[in-house]
Amino acid sequence: MKKNLLQPETRAEIIARIDKLSPTASARFGKMNVNQMLRHTTYGLQNAMGEMAATGPKTGALKRALMRFVIMKTDMPTPEGKAKTMPEFNTVENKVNPTDFHAEREQLKANINRFPNASKYGAESPLLGPMTKEDWARLNYGHLDHHLKQFGA
Repeated sequence: MKKNLLQPETRAEIIARIDKLSPTASARFGKMNVNQMLRHTTYGLQNAMGEMAATGPKTGALKRALMRFVIMKTDMPTPEGKAKTMPEFNTVENKVNPTDFHAEREQLKANINRFPNASKYGAESPLLGPMTKEDWARLNYGHLDHHLKQFGA
């Protein structure tokens, strides 16, 4: 089974990597600072748990199937600086610039820990279509992995 946030050992690995971040961590690629990245990845989890809507462009059936296969079934890394985010998650363009690194880090870790037992999960991703709890767990693992690599963690 591919790594996902339903696996306790995978959550522990991700949290350990988050704990390696510092307020002065700089991005190896992309435009976000570390605080923006922490908030951005929190948004992804909140979307998965049905707490935040995403209205990105809907993809066609062929592109959706291809992207779903690559994201869910392979370990192919997300291209650095190439992937577009959902408009609601774009902390740079939306000028969301949190100032408290420690609060952002703790909020992200809290969302990771409550993810497996959330009361609900979003029904659909604009990019990937209908989603299950397991789909969200895989997608958010990949999302977190990508952004932690962005900051060297």
